[in-house]
Amino acid sequence: MNGHFYKIWVRQTNNLRKVLSAMLFNIHPAFLFSFPTSIEKYPLRGYIECDKCGRNLTASSAKGNGGMYYYYHCSDGCKNIISTKIVHGEIHKIFSGLSIKSEVKNLYSAMLEEQLKEDSKQERTNRIKVKKQVDSLQLKIQKTQDLFINGELSKGDYNQIIFRFKSELAELNSEENDKVSAVDYKELASHIDWGFGFVKNLSNYYESADIEGKRLIIGLMFPQKFTFKNKQLQTSEIDKTFQLLCNSSKGFKRIKKRDNSKNLELSRLVTSGGTGSNFLEDLKSLI
Repeated sequence: MNGHFYKIWVRQTNNLRKVLSAMLFNIHPAFLFSFPTSIEKYPLRGYIECDKCGRNLTASSAKGNGGMYYYYHCSDGCKNIISTKIVHGEIHKIFSGLSIKSEVKNLYSAMLEEQLKEDSKQERTNRIKVKKQVDSLQLKIQKTQDLFINGELSKGDYNQIIFRFKSELAELNSEENDKVSAVDYKELASHIDWGFGFVKNLSNYYESADIEGKRLIIGLMFPQKFTFKNKQLQTSEIDKTFQLLCNSSKGFKRIKKRDNSKNLELSRLVTSGGTGSNFLEDLKSLI
């Protein structure tokens, strides 16, 4: 199991659960009818950069004949300007188009279950081994005590031998405790199952979220900043978990690889001809 992925997944899903739970269940009804503040209209500020000069886009509003208009725009003479309505609409299309194929979900779940069985078997083997070592040390301590009581060992030798045996016992117990505090696969399975549902309803979560929730979701999927050009979101990197699980979905195909004419797509992913071996290896790397 990749412990780094486990910690990141659990931390991210815990953060999302906290934010979304607060958003869905703890909001005072009065807030449901309040007008959003200006900052809540710009959840992408800090994530979106200018495709012309590379600077971060700022945001502001302007009053026109039809009312207020909201924009992300560059500064210092660069005239790049993007309507929030257009870019937010594209984000909505991406999120609403994300999905996980049933064969990918089932495959990943089966791989996780198999890993759980394998690790459980190894854990039992290790436990038996450690118990034998502990029993052996305790027997040695008992024999050493008998020798001391019978006067066959000096007090100095007795203390030295007992100290060594007890140190070995403490080390064994410490190693066992470290193994117990490693990856909790049942907890991980729960988080992953929640994650599948989260991806399926990502668009609804995003649209209903406050500014904190929206930015959390954006940062989760896009570890690098992105640009928006020709009505298409462009980025150099997408979170590996989303990339592997959602690669063949319509929403994912709307994202363009920066400095590349092709959309982000792994041709080795699940196809009509079967599941590619490279994809299997990549999927295993998440476990």
